Amino acid sequence: MVRLNEHGYQDLYKRYLAEAFAYDFIQVGANGKSYHKDGKHNSDYYAYGKNVLATKDGSVVFVRTDVYENDPRKTNLNTHRVAISS
Repeated sequence: MVRLNEHGYQDLYKRYLAEAFAYDFIQVGANGKSYHKDGKHNSDYYAYGKNVLATKDGSVVFVRTDVYENDPRKTNLNTHRVAISS
């Protein structure tokens, strides 16, 4: 049994098997949200335009950067991806 707040293989937020091994990190402000203003623009998000850092030593084996700029109000399954092998 997987608890809802636990990162596991079969939680409610996994759409694909590969997501079982993925983590999303967000930057949260003093307002308790990942954005300021109304969140309608990418620039409203605290992490927008910031460097991406690896959480573990390893080699980058795949990077996808050909994705168009998204509208933060819409779900976009075509996201930037980075895969690291340790």
